[in-house]
Amino acid sequence: MSIGRDAFARAAEYSENQRYQRLWEQAHREGDWYAMQLENMAFEDEVKRLAKEKALAHEAEMKKVRKIEWAAEEEMQRRKEIVEGKKAVRFADEVEAGPSSNIEITKPLKAKVRDRSTGSMDYEDNLPIPPAPFGWL
Repeated sequence: MSIGRDAFARAAEYSENQRYQRLWEQAHREGDWYAMQLENMAFEDEVKRLAKEKALAHEAEMKKVRKIEWAAEEEMQRRKEIVEGKKAVRFADEVEAGPSSNIEITKPLKAKVRDRSTGSMDYEDNLPIPPAPFGWL
Protein backbone atom coordinates (compact mmCIF):
# COMPACT_ATOMS: atom_id res chain seq x y z
CA MET A 1 0.00 0.00 0.00
CA SER A 2 1.43 3.37 -0.95
CA ILE A 3 1.86 6.18 1.53
CA GLY A 4 -0.98 8.18 -0.04
CA ARG A 5 -3.41 5.28 0.11
CA ASP A 6 -2.42 4.50 3.67
CA ALA A 7 -2.95 8.11 4.72
CA PHE A 8 -6.31 8.15 2.94
CA ALA A 9 -7.37 4.93 4.72
CA ARG A 10 -6.38 6.40 8.11
CA ALA A 11 -8.27 9.62 7.32
CA ALA A 12 -11.38 7.65 6.30
CA GLU A 13 -11.19 5.60 9.50
CA TYR A 14 -10.77 8.76 11.55
CA SER A 15 -13.73 10.45 9.85
CA GLU A 16 -15.86 7.32 10.40
CA ASN A 17 -14.95 7.36 14.09
CA GLN A 18 -15.77 11.07 14.22
CA ARG A 19 -19.15 10.46 12.56
CA TYR A 20 -19.96 7.70 15.05
CA GLN A 21 -18.90 9.95 17.92
CA ARG A 22 -21.13 12.79 16.64
CA LEU A 23 -24.11 10.45 16.27
CA TRP A 24 -23.58 9.11 19.78
CA GLU A 25 -23.35 12.61 21.26
CA GLN A 26 -26.44 13.73 19.33
CA ALA A 27 -28.45 10.72 20.48
CA HIS A 28 -27.52 11.38 24.10
CA ARG A 29 -28.27 15.10 23.78
CA GLU A 30 -31.69 14.34 22.39
CA GLY A 31 -32.27 11.62 24.96
CA ASP A 32 -32.57 8.85 22.36
CA TRP A 33 -30.97 6.31 24.64
CA TYR A 34 -33.17 3.47 23.36
CA ALA A 35 -32.00 3.99 19.74
CA MET A 36 -28.38 3.87 20.89
CA GLN A 37 -29.03 0.62 22.74
CA LEU A 38 -30.60 -0.90 19.62
CA GLU A 39 -27.60 0.20 17.56
CA ASN A 40 -25.22 -1.31 20.10
CA MET A 41 -27.19 -4.56 20.15
CA ALA A 42 -27.16 -4.71 16.33
CA PHE A 43 -23.40 -4.11 16.35
CA GLU A 44 -22.84 -6.84 18.95
CA ASP A 45 -25.02 -9.25 16.96
CA GLU A 46 -22.99 -8.49 13.85
CA VAL A 47 -19.74 -9.13 15.73
CA LYS A 48 -21.10 -12.44 17.08
CA ARG A 49 -22.27 -13.47 13.60
CA LEU A 50 -18.86 -12.70 12.09
CA ALA A 51 -17.10 -14.58 14.91
CA LYS A 52 -19.37 -17.59 14.38
CA GLU A 53 -18.71 -17.53 10.61
CA LYS A 54 -14.98 -17.34 11.26
CA ALA A 55 -15.17 -20.26 13.72
CA LEU A 56 -17.16 -22.35 11.22
CA ALA A 57 -14.68 -21.55 8.45
CA HIS A 58 -11.79 -22.49 10.75
CA GLU A 59 -13.50 -25.77 11.68
CA ALA A 60 -14.06 -26.59 8.00
CA GLU A 61 -10.40 -25.86 7.30
CA MET A 62 -9.31 -28.07 10.20
CA LYS A 63 -11.51 -30.91 8.88
CA LYS A 64 -9.76 -30.62 5.51
CA VAL A 65 -6.37 -30.66 7.23
CA ARG A 66 -7.33 -33.73 9.30
CA LYS A 67 -8.56 -35.51 6.17
CA ILE A 68 -5.25 -34.83 4.45
CA GLU A 69 -3.31 -36.01 7.52
CA TRP A 70 -5.37 -39.22 7.73
CA ALA A 71 -4.84 -39.90 4.03
CA ALA A 72 -1.09 -39.35 4.42
CA GLU A 73 -1.03 -41.64 7.46
CA GLU A 74 -2.88 -44.38 5.56
CA GLU A 75 -0.50 -44.00 2.61
CA MET A 76 2.53 -44.29 4.91
CA GLN A 77 1.04 -47.41 6.53
CA ARG A 78 0.35 -48.92 3.10
CA ARG A 79 3.92 -48.20 1.96
CA LYS A 80 5.31 -49.63 5.20
CA GLU A 81 3.30 -52.83 4.67
CA ILE A 82 4.57 -53.08 1.08
CA VAL A 83 8.19 -52.64 2.21
CA GLU A 84 7.76 -55.19 5.02
CA GLY A 85 6.17 -57.59 2.53
CA LYS A 86 9.13 -57.19 0.18
CA LYS A 87 11.54 -57.79 3.07
CA ALA A 88 9.62 -60.92 4.05
CA VAL A 89 9.73 -62.20 0.46
CA ARG A 90 13.46 -61.44 0.22
CA PHE A 91 14.11 -63.24 3.54
CA ALA A 92 12.08 -66.25 2.40
CA ASP A 93 14.10 -66.39 -0.83
CA GLU A 94 17.36 -66.29 1.15
CA VAL A 95 16.17 -69.05 3.48
CA GLU A 96 15.20 -71.24 0.52
CA ALA A 97 18.57 -70.62 -1.16
CA GLY A 98 20.47 -71.67 1.93
CA PRO A 99 23.14 -69.96 4.00
CA SER A 100 25.83 -67.98 2.17
CA SER A 101 24.64 -69.14 -1.24
CA ASN A 102 25.90 -65.95 -2.83
CA ILE A 103 29.36 -66.07 -1.19
CA GLU A 104 32.02 -68.25 -2.74
CA ILE A 105 35.09 -69.06 -0.68
CA THR A 106 37.93 -70.08 -2.95
CA LYS A 107 40.70 -70.32 -0.34
CA PRO A 108 40.51 -71.56 3.23
CA LEU A 109 40.96 -68.85 5.83
CA LYS A 110 44.42 -68.82 7.39
CA ALA A 111 45.96 -66.73 10.12
CA LYS A 112 49.59 -65.76 10.46
CA VAL A 113 50.94 -67.02 13.78
CA ARG A 114 54.41 -66.47 15.26
CA ASP A 115 55.99 -69.60 16.63
CA ARG A 116 57.32 -68.53 20.04
CA SER A 117 60.14 -71.02 20.11
CA THR A 118 61.66 -70.22 16.71
CA GLY A 119 60.28 -66.72 16.07
CA SER A 120 59.19 -67.60 12.53
CA MET A 121 55.80 -66.73 11.04
CA ASP A 122 53.57 -69.61 10.06
CA TYR A 123 50.08 -69.83 8.57
CA GLU A 124 47.59 -71.94 10.45
CA ASP A 125 44.24 -72.87 8.97
CA ASN A 126 41.03 -71.21 10.18
CA LEU A 127 42.45 -69.35 13.17
CA PRO A 128 41.06 -65.95 13.96
CA ILE A 129 43.53 -63.08 14.11
CA PRO A 130 43.75 -61.91 17.71
CA PRO A 131 43.41 -58.19 18.36
CA ALA A 132 46.65 -56.29 18.87
CA PRO A 133 47.38 -55.34 22.47
CA PHE A 134 47.26 -51.66 23.34
CA GLY A 135 50.33 -49.78 22.11
CA TRP A 136 51.37 -52.20 19.35
CA LEU A 137 49.68 -50.23 16.60
